[in-house]
Amino acid sequence: MKSRLFLFTIILLCLSWIAFVSYDIVTKQNEVNLTQYFSPADGKILVIHHADEVNWQENNLQVLTENKQILESIQSKISNNTSVFISEKRSVLIIEKLEKWRKEEISDLFSSGIFPFEMVGLNEFTFGKYKGVVSSNQLLLHKLDELALSGQVLTPDKKSSFSLIYWQDEGLIYEDVYCRKDKNITYKRYSNKNALNQTVDDKIRFSEIIPSNFDHYAFYSLEQFEQIDSSFYKTVFHTIIDNGIVLLKKEDKQAVLFDFKENQFPIQSLNEHFSKEEKNEDFAQFDSLSFSSFLDTSGRIAYVAQFEEFGIISYDKSYFDALVTDINLGNSISTDANKMDQLFGDLPMKVSMRVVDSTSCFSKSYIGDQTIETIIKRKSLLSKELSKDIKDYFSMNPGERILGFGSFDERGNTIVYTDNKRLHGYINGLKKWSQDISEVPIGIDLSVNRKYLLVHFRSETWVFQKNGTVALRIPKNPEIKPVIANVNGTELAYTFNGQSFIEYQLNGAKNKQFNIEPIREIGFIQENGHDKVVLLGENCYFLYDVRLKKAPKKMTTSHSFNAIGTHGNNWFVNQSGNTVTWLNTANGQIKSISLPNLKVHDIMVNPSGNALIISSNNSIQTILINGQLRWKQDYEGNDISKIVSSQNTKGKSIISVFDGIQNQCHLMDQTGKWMAHNTIHSEKDLKINTFGTDGYSITTFLLIS
Repeated sequence: MKSRLFLFTIILLCLSWIAFVSYDIVTKQNEVNLTQYFSPADGKILVIHHADEVNWQENNLQVLTENKQILESIQSKISNNTSVFISEKRSVLIIEKLEKWRKEEISDLFSSGIFPFEMVGLNEFTFGKYKGVVSSNQLLLHKLDELALSGQVLTPDKKSSFSLIYWQDEGLIYEDVYCRKDKNITYKRYSNKNALNQTVDDKIRFSEIIPSNFDHYAFYSLEQFEQIDSSFYKTVFHTIIDNGIVLLKKEDKQAVLFDFKENQFPIQSLNEHFSKEEKNEDFAQFDSLSFSSFLDTSGRIAYVAQFEEFGIISYDKSYFDALVTDINLGNSISTDANKMDQLFGDLPMKVSMRVVDSTSCFSKSYIGDQTIETIIKRKSLLSKELSKDIKDYFSMNPGERILGFGSFDERGNTIVYTDNKRLHGYINGLKKWSQDISEVPIGIDLSVNRKYLLVHFRSETWVFQKNGTVALRIPKNPEIKPVIANVNGTELAYTFNGQSFIEYQLNGAKNKQFNIEPIREIGFIQENGHDKVVLLGENCYFLYDVRLKKAPKKMTTSHSFNAIGTHGNNWFVNQSGNTVTWLNTANGQIKSISLPNLKVHDIMVNPSGNALIISSNNSIQTILINGQLRWKQDYEGNDISKIVSSQNTKGKSIISVFDGIQNQCHLMDQTGKWMAHNTIHSEKDLKINTFGTDGYSITTFLLIS
């Protein structure tokens, strides 16, 4: 009997458990995700995930007024990890928790609200005229006669501050917004209807070449650009571009950088397209060349340059020149951590599109069947950073081939001469004047007093002030370069014309004239505190004391010397093979040194004693006037083509070592130590001038054609 009773009990318990499990399964199957009651009729659905992070006014959030009033009345009772879905146009709200709603929680939430609250069933309640329905962890509040299911469950990102959900072209759009102190980051996602899939890491691909001279940046993958600009299909560029393009804007100026496929050189391809002669150049210009409807190209000349696997095109010559200069100088955004962070820090790495301007960032990517857009809005992005930047270089391009140049002190104050027999003057990097000339100059030198640039022609030298005014035209012999110096507060010019050594005032009046035998060169030195002009002849030299103004004193030597170094600190040297000999005019002594592959370069000025700068193989040495070695430094580059030195206003010297193979110059201090960040791009020639109280300005060629 007992065993039968026990067996009956076991069977009853099993039936009860089966009934419970079956009921639970049926209940869960009958549960509806209440977000399916939202539809396009709601307009936008606002979902608040973290109310303390959301500023309604700042984000211009709009919902039905009564819906917002309900939320405000119960907001203090809403716990963390709760999302509130609010309709823009209908009286519908959903409050969703992580856990199931309990009856006492619902009562506590609405009992202090703006309307009377009453539970009318196990899962139903009223809140004024609103009806409430509870389903698991969701609570629906509405004031509609009937509800219809849309069949679409809403899945916003609950980690965001708030989300906006809406229907567009029969598809759902999600905008998940993260509110931060200095910015809002929005992730917008929707269906990838065009089945696009190309994404590119434009940071890795382009940042090493992109200059920082822009206030608007836009990258497009090739696939994306073809999608948004149908006219691009008709251009030559459509067939040669590899990954994509970068559109740069600076005010009203635009340029495009792009990478091209292997052996698909843009200039060669354009020459073939226009049936132009191939000149194997890396720079060219084309009439009536169309790139894209994104660029204003009507009736304008297109300027194109190529660099290894990258190309650039612009219809604005000045902007084109500035960008090409930056690229050749290596002035890319990759060296600026702040700009790299502004462009790439908050956006995805691989994108099909990236746009950054002064107030916002935007990107588009494709992940499977989803399109992801990232939008960043902040109070300041590039604009403040760009306005703070002090440009540490100028690019000066007269549009003609430059043959030579001279530089005043400070930055961007230059006179250049071109193969078109023209002079062009720049002040602070801006071209201020141009002048036709009858012959190409022999060269341009900075005067001893650093106030004038002397443009030397065969029969005369023009003395230019910084503003382009010619203060004096000095007659001279073809091989002579006159000298201008301050002597006791008076500016005087010294030249050799015919058989005469002449001292001029800058108003053109002659102070002194002496007939002496022919000379080859004029130098200028300070000896024991006295200024002296040195006239170099064959196996002789003449000394002219500018104070005494007596006839130059002739001194015979065993060598014919040439002047080297800055006027006012000249040394007089003679190089024969691997031996250099120099003259000490103070005592008439001659010293020499022999080294393999010796080159004589310049004079390093120093208060403790000037030194001759020489190189031997891959070493750089400075030698004092008495022949002692001051210091020696090894150079690890390819070639020591030229070394130039200059002194700033505080008496510190800098040395620039030009490598003609690498097209770089490397900077060292007066002790022979390499300086930090010491490498800059340089070609053909360079000059160093003073800048500010303790700085330097370096002017160099940059060949773009």
